[in-house]
Amino acid sequence: MVFVNYYSFVFCLFAKKDWEGDEKLNAKRIIVVFCLLLLLGGCWDRREPELRALALAAGVDIDEQGMYVVTVQFANPQVIGEQETGGATGRAFSVYSAKGHTPSEATRNLSMGITRELIWSHSRFFIISEKLARRGILPILDLLERDPQTRLLEQPLIIEGDIGKLLKIDFPLEVSGARALERQIKTATLVRSLLPLVSSLRELLIVLSRPGEELIVGKVAIPPDPKEKAEEDPSVQIGGGAIFRKDKMVGWLNEQQMRGYNFVKGQIGNGVLVVVCPKDEKENVTFEYFASERHIKPIVEGGQIRYYLELEVLGSILEITGTGGELTRESDYVRSLKQRISQVIRNDIEAALARAQELKSDYLGLGNILYRNKPKVWEEVKDSWYDIFPTLVMDIDIKIIIRRTGLISDPL
Repeated sequence: MVFVNYYSFVFCLFAKKDWEGDEKLNAKRIIVVFCLLLLLGGCWDRREPELRALALAAGVDIDEQGMYVVTVQFANPQVIGEQETGGATGRAFSVYSAKGHTPSEATRNLSMGITRELIWSHSRFFIISEKLARRGILPILDLLERDPQTRLLEQPLIIEGDIGKLLKIDFPLEVSGARALERQIKTATLVRSLLPLVSSLRELLIVLSRPGEELIVGKVAIPPDPKEKAEEDPSVQIGGGAIFRKDKMVGWLNEQQMRGYNFVKGQIGNGVLVVVCPKDEKENVTFEYFASERHIKPIVEGGQIRYYLELEVLGSILEITGTGGELTRESDYVRSLKQRISQVIRNDIEAALARAQELKSDYLGLGNILYRNKPKVWEEVKDSWYDIFPTLVMDIDIKIIIRRTGLISDPL
């Protein structure tokens, strides 16, 4: 259509009888035509969609010889189309790996086993092996920042296990493993608060640029099961996190420490805490938290740095397994229940802080809080921060608000 309109314009431009014999006007017409030609780039760089493959997820590992191993899960459009019409017989995705001396070379070597050029803009996850994470992820981040095709909205994950094994799992009810992981991670984040806030490569790069804060990335694991049959797909566990110091991983967080981290950062979602029933020590009460508000500030006195954390947690009584008590706001039963819930949360926070001090990794961002609130003090201590960090003390004040007790006031 563009070419038709262009030639129509040129025809009209030179067909005017009123302009015949005017050499200056004819010269202007020629200049206009040549200027318009510059706007017609054509399709010299076109890439047909049917000649390209959609990457759904990718992972990077390193082998015993120090070679980078890139594994990609890509869509099988023919099978996906047959699934929509009810005639599919194969898998909707395929998995392929390639090696290289650098991450970019390994990525290019994928073309030796895939018949189509890969499109990376649809990739949902970028998975890094534990071995490579402990060695350092700067080479990976350098490639991701430089490559214009990289989609920085990808979810970064550190895997405890084999990347290829994870990407080959065929999840029931889902078209691809990438989509299944996406939904499973969303559930773990919103329902159980077992993953850190870093949910994209862009956020990962932002955290790395902050002074006084180390990186934490979500964890995915394929636990070995000796009873598992070879033909069965392994189970996948989502939860916890990998702690970094600079660009190197230094350890894992378990679920309790991850929950404490989310309370400190004020990014808690939904979750449950189980405490012993105040009226019957053999029974339990399940408390569901769904919102929180936290204020944390550094206090510098006599050259000593300490932190004060004020936390307010809102939730409801989800379950009472035994004989409960009076569920009014001022009852002794409710006050005792709140104290027990507060103690569980305090234990989670203290576990997260102890893990950070043990590994000398300020993934809680306490240094960044000092940098933002008392920049002059931070300038004095930033070079010796990890000599001071293991001795930091945090005062914790927790307030529990029980908004609802369910549809019944007393247990059955």
